[in-house]
Amino acid sequence: LGFKNGTEGASLGKDAFPIYEVSLRDLRSFTADKDVNNLLVDTHQILFPIEVNGEVSASVTVRSAIKRTEGTEQVDQEELWRPTRWGLYNLITQLTTERKRLNNDTAGLKDFRLVSIPALNRNFLGYEDGTDIKLVSLVPQKHLEPFPAKQVFLDLVPEAKSVDGRPR
Repeated sequence: LGFKNGTEGASLGKDAFPIYEVSLRDLRSFTADKDVNNLLVDTHQILFPIEVNGEVSASVTVRSAIKRTEGTEQVDQEELWRPTRWGLYNLITQLTTERKRLNNDTAGLKDFRLVSIPALNRNFLGYEDGTDIKLVSLVPQKHLEPFPAKQVFLDLVPEAKSVDGRPR
């Protein structure tokens, strides 16, 4: 899981990242007149950093599941969260490092999230800056500048159209 000296002192980080995905089909048909929010699909998953002695060492992803209890006249629903994935040291380190850097540089940023385009094997730190959604590409060992999500997605449309749909 990325722990160097055992799990003693490990705790769940308080700053989690909701996970959103962009489908290849939707990205292929994206145009400048479309709303970026329509591309972002909530996966009902949250990525939490796991910290050991204050340093990010791993992560856990949890997924929302609905438990239905059926009685004679009503259906009760209870939302449950189940762990689905552990580890992802590089990804969670990049996310937390970039969020910290951005928060130090600019006040008022909110709604940080992981934006993933699985078909293109791309991950971004997304956030809201006023009314605009911005994305920072997650590339190891680099601090890249944020760009408006619309610009990023429009730049990726040609690549999305060239992908044949097979795993990369």
